[in-house]
Amino acid sequence: VQERSIDFPAISFLPEMQETTKQYKWMDFNMMIGDCNISWVEEFYANAL
Repeated sequence: VQERSIDFPAISFLPEMQETTKQYKWMDFNMMIGDCNISWVEEFYANAL
């Protein structure tokens, strides 16, 4: 099963999401939570959108 890559520029159009991305440095955050929590991230963005 291929990992679904998230198009960050496409999902960063909301001001709150841009601020969160800048504040926490998304890539570092993404590595920190790890693959085991990727479903949580997907759920978060699905709900956010």
